[in-house]
Amino acid sequence: MNKRLHIATVVAVLFAAQTVFCEQKTGETATAVSAVPQGEQIATHTPPVSTQTLKRIHVFISGKVQGVGFRAFVSQKVDTLKLNVTGWVKNLPDGRVELIAEGPSADLERLMTEVAKGPAAARVDAIEQKEAAYTGEFKRFAVEP
Repeated sequence: MNKRLHIATVVAVLFAAQTVFCEQKTGETATAVSAVPQGEQIATHTPPVSTQTLKRIHVFISGKVQGVGFRAFVSQKVDTLKLNVTGWVKNLPDGRVELIAEGPSADLERLMTEVAKGPAAARVDAIEQKEAAYTGEFKRFAVEP
């Protein structure tokens, strides 16, 4: 049997079974749940955080970013956008704002889109961002003094 025909047969057998499993997050582990009957549709959903790419970012924001509610703005965005992000944001003595955040890549990207805009009274001139491995060290997102 030629290789292409064999692969096509395997694919056809898999589709013929018409058994699709969804994952349901229970605690820290994902378990398979009932098969979807033939002809029914499966709703798309965001995969559990445990299956998304988790990472850490360390960011320095320069410009008019102190005395304009920048830290509160960042914390508010984490809350209002319901981002699954932990870490902290604080002012630095040199006039910059420092941010360390961990979470799913998509949530961190969404947060950084907002950080680049800043609150109405701010002016973001530059953003220096470094990525690192996720550590899980934070339990929440906080505004540091």
